[in-house]
Amino acid sequence: FKKLVIADRMALVVQAVYGNYNERAGLAILFAMGCYAIQLYTDFSGCMDIVIGAARMYGIVLPENFQAPFFSQTVAEFWRRWHISLSTWLKDYIYIPLGGSSCSKIRSYYNIVITFLVSGIWHGANWTFIIWGLIHGFIQIIEKLLNIQKCEKRGFIKVLRIITTFLIVNFAWIFFRMPTIESGFGVIKKIFTNFSSNIFVD
Repeated sequence: FKKLVIADRMALVVQAVYGNYNERAGLAILFAMGCYAIQLYTDFSGCMDIVIGAARMYGIVLPENFQAPFFSQTVAEFWRRWHISLSTWLKDYIYIPLGGSSCSKIRSYYNIVITFLVSGIWHGANWTFIIWGLIHGFIQIIEKLLNIQKCEKRGFIKVLRIITTFLIVNFAWIFFRMPTIESGFGVIKKIFTNFSSNIFVD
């Protein structure tokens, strides 16, 4: 329940910033992006903890649905750690039936895009969710082209990759959170054009 309390507190900040993004500084929006990541994780993870605990009372053992996703070094790794039940379903019923990676590279890239397009549509009938899904799909293709997914790093490079992955996921979540494509791009525009240092909100 502590996670759900944290989620509720983060939601206040997120709504105050995203709900009136035109009046907010870019730094405030970046701060709200981080709060939104915490909100989603604590809300979803907290609910799953309750479900897992309740199931065990009846002798049913459910697998963990989150495994420290914000420490992922790539977006592909993020999806192996985040919402594991959904990503496993997408792999088993969309990606693999399409051919998975056991085909040509071009075809495998197509399979990734279609899989995450389905993921976007699954979250809602809105173009913002489709863009969110496509961002995740195309980023994973770039990771494959650069062979990033198979090269785990340590030290400073590892930290840099974790931060980069976290930022990519957060930028994609802008479209997940905003009601329209225009407002999503509006938020991104504010980040890169309003350099006021004020991060405070009412």
